Amino acid sequence: MERRLVAILDADAVGYSRWMGVDEEAAFAALSERREIIDSTIVERCGRIFGSAGDSVVAEFPSSVEATRCAVEIQIELGKLNEDLPEDERMVFRIGVNFGDVIAENGDLLGDGVNVAARIEGLAPAGGVCISRQVAEQISGKLQAAFVRAGSHRLKNIDRPIEVWCWPPECAGVLRRSAVSWRRAAALGVLVAAAALGAAYVVFNTGKDMPSLIGLGIAMKEAANARLPVDEERQAAQGERGRPEADPAAADKGRRRTEEQKRLEELRKVTAMQEKANNLAAEIAYWNSVKDSTNPTLLQSYLDRFPAGIYATLAGHMIEQARSRTGQDLKTVRVPGDPADGAAARQGNAVLTRKLQSALYDVGCRPGHIDGKWGWQSRKALENFAKFAKLDMPRDAVSYETLELVRRYKGRVCPPQCSVRHTLRNGRCVAKKCPKGRVMAVSGVCVVPPKRTPKAQRGPIPRKAHNPPKPRRKARRRGVPFGGTGTQDCDFLADVGQAPC
Repeated sequence: MERRLVAILDADAVGYSRWMGVDEEAAFAALSERREIIDSTIVERCGRIFGSAGDSVVAEFPSSVEATRCAVEIQIELGKLNEDLPEDERMVFRIGVNFGDVIAENGDLLGDGVNVAARIEGLAPAGGVCISRQVAEQISGKLQAAFVRAGSHRLKNIDRPIEVWCWPPECAGVLRRSAVSWRRAAALGVLVAAAALGAAYVVFNTGKDMPSLIGLGIAMKEAANARLPVDEERQAAQGERGRPEADPAAADKGRRRTEEQKRLEELRKVTAMQEKANNLAAEIAYWNSVKDSTNPTLLQSYLDRFPAGIYATLAGHMIEQARSRTGQDLKTVRVPGDPADGAAARQGNAVLTRKLQSALYDVGCRPGHIDGKWGWQSRKALENFAKFAKLDMPRDAVSYETLELVRRYKGRVCPPQCSVRHTLRNGRCVAKKCPKGRVMAVSGVCVVPPKRTPKAQRGPIPRKAHNPPKPRRKARRRGVPFGGTGTQDCDFLADVGQAPC
């Protein structure tokens, strides 16, 4: 599970569901035209879109400054596009930006940072941008756009108040008034709770009558209501506008906005259910591809991808059964000649290694000699098999699971390996040919042969005058000792037939 800090931009079209109910083609054309502007601006600001359902766009940015600048530029470009259009053909967006810690999984981002960005987007006015306090602190003094504080707000399914800044500045007054209303409701709730606790304490300890307690509660409620005009006066003193008078048009507009928010919420729920169904279908398809295998590595890959899947328990039992049959754990790699193995284990590994080398040779991955010795050539052959078969498996595992996996492939998997003097053509190694006037070097490159100079003809070597040839030594006759011939000893030896003179 990967975590990282990113800036999240959430944009949503205003009134898109109502427009789709009236004219689907016109709504789709308008949304497509504005999505081109939004997507191109996000890409220019180094953003990445990771979520898009209906009329909403969710993107991530490495910087809060770039995310906020992108949001402001999008609203400016969309405002220029809507200037020349009638009121009923304009499509405006709300944008929310948040900076926080998220979880990255399969290209998607999840977590509290994404949820807060979606809730802030719901607070943003039509054509405006709302940002959180973290984003406001990071962009302070770095953008020309003026963001105004719009108070703290209680957001749906968020257990803490979120402080919000708004752009353009004239839209922040409505958000501030809603934040003040929330604070008033919270203060009134605290007063009522305190009154209830005080009444309970008095009843339990002093036994006073109930009418006096009821009068105490009424007095505290009147005191709480008396605080409201004071808050209004304080708000007016700070230069904020008062609450507008209720009129039928405003009430109708608020009702339509509430209905629109309900429809958008339903659309998001349907989208989430559809995404969940797609993930379930992908999990079932992946399980069907590995359930018939006896290789624990393939079954473990299902658990790694879907740790909380519907077949997780079954996959765990199948992995244990496969490991118990083989009598070894795939995490411990045994190779021939391991000193931890006995003589029988080494002999069994040698037989298994020869079978695996033969299987690799059958699929075209040449392991060198089939001698039962797992050397570097055999490891390279297994690595090439995993590479060209596109399998995620140990590169140096000598096991029955690896042997069974290699034997499943029929025909050549690894391409032919040609020498430097040959080239691969139509699946065969063909000898290279050099053009006329060139020869092939040892490295397999055609080069121009060097010119050879003819050797100078040498005459007979003259002998030196002061070095005459040595006379040949006269050969000694057999049986004749050095120093003389015809002696009595020689005659005697000749008579007995041992040494003729």
